[in-house]
Amino acid sequence: MRSLQLKVTAAVLIVMSSVAAGQTTYTCSGVPRGVSMGASGTLTVESLGGLTWPYLCSVDGAQNGISPGACKAIYAGLLAAQASGRSVTIWFTNSASTCAANPAWAWALGAYLWRFDN
Repeated sequence: MRSLQLKVTAAVLIVMSSVAAGQTTYTCSGVPRGVSMGASGTLTVESLGGLTWPYLCSVDGAQNGISPGACKAIYAGLLAAQASGRSVTIWFTNSASTCAANPAWAWALGAYLWRFDN
């Protein structure tokens, strides 16, 4: 019985480490510039703290783990921050490991927290 428990524990640890392998948590902060909405409802921004033209979410359907309602709130927050010159911070967990490593015109995966600074 003890041997079976050790094998199961080892298998769980291997699976957990493979899921987390290559994933880094980091933040991107800055005043958004060029907040844009594409014809398909995809929200993007020309630049924000090292990000360049990332796809962030969609107002037409759940995308990138973000609901359309949350995307609309993010869009409003980004527009307000852009107009007022205020900073926005986005937390990510993905394999890019830095803001600049997220490719332009592609989904910036793993965004899980947005802070609109005063």
